[in-house]
Amino acid sequence: MPRLGLGSIDLSATAGGGGGATGIDDFFFESFSAGQMHPILTTSRTNLILQSQTIRTSPWSLENFGTDTDLYSAPNSTTTAQSISLETANDQVYAQQVVNIVAGKTYTFSAHLKKGALDFSSLLVYDSVSAISHLSYFNIATGAAQGSGSNIIRSAVDAMDNGWYRCSITFQALNSVSGIFRVYVSEASGSPATGSGTQVNIPVAYLWGTQIEENGFPSAYIPTVGSTVTVATTLNDTSNVWDFDGTDIMIAEDPEDEGFWEESYPDGATLPELVLNGDYEELGSDVIINGGFDADSNWTKGTGWSISDGTASISESGAVTLAQSPGSALVSGKTYKVVYTISGYSGSGIVKVQFTGGSTLSGQNRAANGTHTEYLTATANHTTIRLKALSNNGGFTGNIDNFSVKQVDPNSRWTLGTNWSIEDGKAVGAATTTNLQQLSILEVGTTYELTFTISDYSAGSVRSNIGGVDGSSRSSDGTFTEIATATTTHFYFDGVSAFTGKIDNVSIKEYAIQPLDI
Repeated sequence: MPRLGLGSIDLSATAGGGGGATGIDDFFFESFSAGQMHPILTTSRTNLILQSQTIRTSPWSLENFGTDTDLYSAPNSTTTAQSISLETANDQVYAQQVVNIVAGKTYTFSAHLKKGALDFSSLLVYDSVSAISHLSYFNIATGAAQGSGSNIIRSAVDAMDNGWYRCSITFQALNSVSGIFRVYVSEASGSPATGSGTQVNIPVAYLWGTQIEENGFPSAYIPTVGSTVTVATTLNDTSNVWDFDGTDIMIAEDPEDEGFWEESYPDGATLPELVLNGDYEELGSDVIINGGFDADSNWTKGTGWSISDGTASISESGAVTLAQSPGSALVSGKTYKVVYTISGYSGSGIVKVQFTGGSTLSGQNRAANGTHTEYLTATANHTTIRLKALSNNGGFTGNIDNFSVKQVDPNSRWTLGTNWSIEDGKAVGAATTTNLQQLSILEVGTTYELTFTISDYSAGSVRSNIGGVDGSSRSSDGTFTEIATATTTHFYFDGVSAFTGKIDNVSIKEYAIQPLDI
């Protein structure tokens, strides 16, 4: 179910004591550079920290905190904020709580802070990996984030009324441990050291509203006392625009903004395409050297063949060849796209392409002007490519130009079963009952969306298989979509019943509507 949009959540009646705040939260997904999509806000949220407003109460532990127990005005206009004051000068001062976290999950740790005698604060998490990599500094006098450790996904500061700032860090847990969460106050950015003796026993900062949540952003604050508190977000099926998966939903009452889909891949990229050469247009470099016949070099000319002014010409009644041996052999089993142009044709003879060496493979007989294209699959590691002119009641007279031989699918993206071929930018099935496949391109447990087009259909049926999950059998022209969660890493098309037709525009992407890290 899509969980995105913009809506208001009233937490004033939330259980847990201490009052609440009404906030507006963005509901959207964030796409990281690896292609993974993380839900920013789900249908329920939990503040994992206890005594979120009463910092001097267990399970909080305090280091160098003074004895000031007065309460101060908080961001929600209640008198529930607490001060941080020093017991001794030139020593670290922080509040700490231990919360269980799970490796691989994303958490956001936030706290509401206001400056007193000192201008800086920091948030730190320790999960049995270097605490410095889980640390961010904040200027709570100006509301600026001052820098973060390497394991921080983001640090942020949200300005509030009366000098308050909500500081937060988002990170991915590297270990499943009892994580240590700390709020520091300091005299300078980048250092946890405190102030001088003149700042002992006076408020150096004010602290209120701490929160730890399994989320990619700080959501509306949820107050807690002696236990964690979960807030459910009511979703009503009344929207006219949220129809990503057939279920229209929205947040609470109809807001002015119905929501948005945000992709934040670097440089404007989109979801990565997993199928390679899905349009079957990929060709290798030209095997033929000097296919434009700009000189005699590289060609062996039989009787009657000549090369002049960018054209190869022949007028001969016998079976003679124009031949070239490329730098490397044509590979047995590989398919090659052959293109050449005939002009000035006369007589009744024919010309055709041949691959020789190991055995001889002949192309089609040509006896007409025009540009001719054919696809030949090497039957051996051929070493020579030639044009052979043959007499046919008189001989062949004509010109040859723009001769090209390029390997189809040169990087072997596709594995072709019997009676599958790649021609004219499409995969062609000729009464095939075998597979057209790409191996080891999927990830088990990930959901994918496949689209593909069938054209020139005439018989049988074809069926996709996404990671071990069969799609529907298709027996008509059209563009089709399949969605499946992979149980293996392979993808293929299966000629179920002598499929005869063509496949094009194959695309497989991670299914954007279902985030990967829920």
